[in-house]
Amino acid sequence: MYVSIVDYGTGNLNSVSKALEVAATKVNKKINIKISNKPKDILDSDKIILPGQGSYRQCALGVKNISGLWDSINEFVLIKKKPIFGICVGMQLFSDQGFEEEVTKGFGWIKGSVKKIKLNNKDLKLPHMGWNEVNVVKKNDLFLLKTYLIFILFTVMHLKLRILMMLSARQIMKNQLLLLF
Repeated sequence: MYVSIVDYGTGNLNSVSKALEVAATKVNKKINIKISNKPKDILDSDKIILPGQGSYRQCALGVKNISGLWDSINEFVLIKKKPIFGICVGMQLFSDQGFEEEVTKGFGWIKGSVKKIKLNNKDLKLPHMGWNEVNVVKKNDLFLLKTYLIFILFTVMHLKLRILMMLSARQIMKNQLLLLF
């Protein structure tokens, strides 16, 4: 299996690569991991990971400024219908548009906009990054235990969708990365 991590000048690509190696080892899968920004590498992949760090606009422009990269990712997802895994702002780019800095067009695979979270409590801080304990107040099949340590995938922005954009730290490695295989 050939997995490409899209390199467009943002994100900790080596950490993503190492996490993927660990996940593959846990399920005894042999994978070839390539960090690349070449459209041919993207199109030849079985699966791709789109990381992201920074603003929505910065990440979108990073992809668009590499000749053919935006179109190859779109072709990979929409025409070849192969799996993509978005991390942080990489996943935000799946939306129609983002409003950070100025209105910026996303891939449009998920209908919705990415907007800044409005805080009513000045004791809370944005951007917020790190681990938190979440107490589940309403039963949902997504949560198998009463409390989880959660990594907030969207630190500054969020998609205005009815999709829970938080994943259990245990589930990220166990289910999400393993879904790539």
